[in-house]
Amino acid sequence: MQYAHNKAMPALQIRDFPLSLHRLLVERARQERRTLAQQATVLLTEALAVLAPQPRRRAVLSELSLGRQKFDLSRFASPEDLIRQDRNR
Repeated sequence: MQYAHNKAMPALQIRDFPLSLHRLLVERARQERRTLAQQATVLLTEALAVLAPQPRRRAVLSELSLGRQKFDLSRFASPEDLIRQDRNR
């Protein structure tokens, strides 16, 4: 991920950042050969991408959800029953 250096970029300041988390972030940045700011940006980008799926993925998930609602699961044993059966073998 690259940014134009001539444009003003917003800054982020985090107060009361846990020391243990800071150490993990520093170590990960060192392993990835990034600055602390670069590593934080990469991790936040990855985390937010998971939380906010792209429109195509959202549509697929919606279709799957609708399909699951139409699917009759009553003919299958519950997970608990399957575990009990397995334990009794």
